[in-house]
Amino acid sequence: MDLKTYPRGRLQRSRKTHPAAGKWLAGGPGKFYRGTMKLRVILGWMAAVAAPLAWAQTTTNPDAAPLPSKSGLVLVQAQAPTTTIPPAADPAKSTTDPKAAADAKAKADAKKKAEAKKKEKEEPPIEGIVLARGTSGNQIGFQIKGNTFVLTFFDAKRKKIPVDVARGNIRWKNKFDPGSDHAVLTPSGTALTSDKVVPPPHNLKFFVSFYVEGKDTPVESYTVDYHD
Repeated sequence: MDLKTYPRGRLQRSRKTHPAAGKWLAGGPGKFYRGTMKLRVILGWMAAVAAPLAWAQTTTNPDAAPLPSKSGLVLVQAQAPTTTIPPAADPAKSTTDPKAAADAKAKADAKKKAEAKKKEKEEPPIEGIVLARGTSGNQIGFQIKGNTFVLTFFDAKRKKIPVDVARGNIRWKNKFDPGSDHAVLTPSGTALTSDKVVPPPHNLKFFVSFYVEGKDTPVESYTVDYHD
């Protein structure tokens, strides 16, 4: 192209709007050709890099969204496959051998029984009807032995403790005569007892009151539905 015969105004517009045309005019067709070859090499290299990434994306996570690049090529991000840890298996169910499963179950049952016996030895059951004494954890075992009342005192661990009241009183409806009957309870070691005989059957409702020294009003009161 001859620059002398090219219109000046058109040449200036081509330089501003088309840099490649400017390079053609300023440096000649050889320099312009070398510039376009560099651009082709760069685009080819980017395509060669994007292909393995796309393949890795489709093999690891096909649903992942592609990432756009400034050059217009579509790049994808490879993601490492996730691993899950299986839950711990129950030893009693981990074997398919029926005999081994039965042996494991028998050992587990024996262990539970041993623990229950140990707890029962440390905290023996309370005989009779259990009366809980507020929030202290102490308890009372209400019984009728030999047709007489026996109220035994226990701590929170079901161990017998001395009686901590001065006396007790029990009232109930008389089965043979009109009105009610009553019995006075006095301390005897770890229990309150009475000589009052209560004829059977003992399917009665008893009203129990405890008193401390120097007071005529009860400090504790209970209602007991007793059945033989």
